[in-house]
Amino acid sequence: MLSLNFHHLRIFWVITQAGGLTAAAQRLNVSPSTLSTQLKELEFRVGSPLFVRENKKLSLTETGRVVRDHCEVIFRTANELTRALGRDSSERPRSIRVGSLATLSRNFQLEFLKPLLQRTDIEIELRSAPLSDLLTGLRDHTIDIVLSNLPAPHSAETGWHSTLVHQQAVSLVGRPEEGPKCLAHYQLRAVWHAASSRVEKFGAELVRQQKDRERREELAAFEKSKRSRIADVDRELVEARVLAEQLQAEQQAAEQRLASLGGFWNHFRRKRLAGEIASRGTRIDAALTQVTDLSDQRHEVETESPPAFEGLSRDGRRAVNLAVIAYADWLFEKLSGDGLAEQVRQSMLRRVYDASYGGAAECDALIRRASGALAELDRLHDDLADLKARSDRMRRTARYRGEDETVPLPDSLEASGSVLLDEYWEVYKALVR
Repeated sequence: MLSLNFHHLRIFWVITQAGGLTAAAQRLNVSPSTLSTQLKELEFRVGSPLFVRENKKLSLTETGRVVRDHCEVIFRTANELTRALGRDSSERPRSIRVGSLATLSRNFQLEFLKPLLQRTDIEIELRSAPLSDLLTGLRDHTIDIVLSNLPAPHSAETGWHSTLVHQQAVSLVGRPEEGPKCLAHYQLRAVWHAASSRVEKFGAELVRQQKDRERREELAAFEKSKRSRIADVDRELVEARVLAEQLQAEQQAAEQRLASLGGFWNHFRRKRLAGEIASRGTRIDAALTQVTDLSDQRHEVETESPPAFEGLSRDGRRAVNLAVIAYADWLFEKLSGDGLAEQVRQSMLRRVYDASYGGAAECDALIRRASGALAELDRLHDDLADLKARSDRMRRTARYRGEDETVPLPDSLEASGSVLLDEYWEVYKALVR
């Protein structure tokens, strides 16, 4: 679904309150055609009709009722905001938007922010996310400060500066001889979850983009069909109007002639002419009825709402899935050095007590490798050219179990099929059926 804006929702809200386009247009001091255009734009962005037209009245669809309920909350909140902003600025609490690393202890966050939480002149908005997302928010000024147990990467381009503000004691309870193994095991699992999260987000974004693309194509085809149908109706309407005007002109001339035929000697002429006038009158009525019907038909076509979006096409889902598999394969290559990717996968298949990573030195080395992989995943930028090339290669060889299947057979993808066979990064969760 495309992004919505306050203006379109406001117009929809007024239409629901006024009970129709004409009344809403009067309230907003605009033309009904302008409101109709804005309503179509909102329906396009929502991806579904909001009204159905029954007996020349507008009734809300199920989607329309959902949007209306949310509008009630939105505009009630907007009114509350307006009242709040109307107060003296010295009376309004200051807002501080704090971003916190998702893996940071919640108890630590609350303890650290406790002095601010106790103040009535300050409101704290706390958001948890990966470090890369938090830094993006800091750059876009949607976050004021970031709490992290990792320093932000500093460069001339970003200009990030990290300051140590607090230290927290952490205790590990367990058998000392098992400690290094446990740390290594869960550090490997952290790599798995980080890679899986990237695959899931990548797949979700692809689905969104593909839906927008197919919806635009569907709406373009709908508008093209509607213009064609309107053109056909207009041609029939012109012909019907010409015929009606011609018959009316002939009728007027015949009536004038009838009025001029006096005397008994014109009796039969008058009788014959009166019959012609009556017959032509029936044809005029039929022609005028056809004009009215065609005008109504044109209006119905012109105001017809676009169809609801039924979801991604089969080819669209296949394209998304191949791109997701290519992305998972690309991540596998990035993490496969020294067999790390396989060790990460094995950590998800075994319990910690069944794992074996060698002695303390080997575990320490593995922890450093896993930490390096996490850091690389955090700063890794998607190579779109490489991903497209991988997807194109897979598309040429991909085979499916059936006509409607959207997940390719792993053995048809050559080397890339291993990420499906071994279910790396929980790739099946990101695929669309």
